[in-house]
Amino acid sequence: MARIEIHNKAHYILAILIAFTLPFGKFTPILIGLLLINWLIEGDLPTKLKTVFNNKFARVFILFYIIHIIGLLYTNNMSSGLFDLEVKLSILIFPLVISSKPFSKREISNIFLALIIGLLYAAVYMLSRSVSLYFMNNENTFFYKNFSVLIHSSYLAMYYNVAIVWLIINIFQKDIETKYFSNFISMLLITVFSIVIILLAAKSGIVSLVLIYFVIIFYLLFFKKKYVVGFVGIIFIVFSLFLVNLFAPKVITRIDSFVDAITTKSKNETTESTSVRLLIWESSNQVIKNNFLIGVGTGDSKDMLVKEYEKQNITNALENKFNSHNEFYQVFVTLGVVGFILLCIIIFFPLIDAFKTNNYLYAAFLLIIIFNFISESMLETQAGVMFYAFFNAVLCFRTSE
Repeated sequence: MARIEIHNKAHYILAILIAFTLPFGKFTPILIGLLLINWLIEGDLPTKLKTVFNNKFARVFILFYIIHIIGLLYTNNMSSGLFDLEVKLSILIFPLVISSKPFSKREISNIFLALIIGLLYAAVYMLSRSVSLYFMNNENTFFYKNFSVLIHSSYLAMYYNVAIVWLIINIFQKDIETKYFSNFISMLLITVFSIVIILLAAKSGIVSLVLIYFVIIFYLLFFKKKYVVGFVGIIFIVFSLFLVNLFAPKVITRIDSFVDAITTKSKNETTESTSVRLLIWESSNQVIKNNFLIGVGTGDSKDMLVKEYEKQNITNALENKFNSHNEFYQVFVTLGVVGFILLCIIIFFPLIDAFKTNNYLYAAFLLIIIFNFISESMLETQAGVMFYAFFNAVLCFRTSE
């Protein structure tokens, strides 16, 4: 086998393994490192770099990482800043590697298939663990953090929502080469993944799931004119919500608390997650006002927020030293209006392009990312950074084949 073919095979296989391991939060950083090493030792770097920097989206994705490096020049907490750069390294690596060696439509489908298998394995593991604990120790671990033992529930729910979108597209897929499952299998997997999202009880995940269902019903009713299927879907959603209320009332309680939090004034000592977020966002606003142009620096965001929590006497956020719990706020606090504008560019410009080129999977992926950015600082942890950076690069730089 020719040397170049070996590197191409390794590039593809490593991408498959990255997608499979993402739900477990282990081994993925090692695989990313191997992907980069394979890209480097393959050679022909001048040609690759020329390809990278000729791509407008690759340039802005990489620039987003570079401004975090620049943010080190005026930070007071250098160790925190360097750690932040380490966490965000995927934002640099994937645009470099994948924009110069993009995947075909068939290969992207296989990458998503690997994600589906990984998520199915994760679902079986979490469900079997909870069933075992229930019957052996009479311990109920079917809810929220007790259920999501692999990675944080918000991130895992986001993974499942993206997988559900891919499965829905698989149902409508007419290309036999990239249609992996029968409609029955796809619907079965969607059902299983939806149940897992409910058990994960991440509010952003549940709301995203409901929105996905309503978008599909809207599409069936008004574009496909399939009125019977659409109305059956509405009845299914209503019946599902009834079952959730009956068998998992804690989930409904979390949604109710979310509604209460955004409609009533939050108290500084609150522990309800949505109420805490609203207080955190108020504190973030204050930090932004004082550091509008270039922010506080790559390593100082948490320190400055903690000072503001102390000043505002927001006890829960102070004790836990929370970040902004909103990626747009987080970047604005860290890098000022310059960083905020660049974040908007790397999210919304590709979104517009995805709609223009009918790349609906990429558009749906970015919409889910945006929705999750609103409630979490997704790029402050590897679980968020690796997932976003990997699939953003895979879907953005796909070949025309």
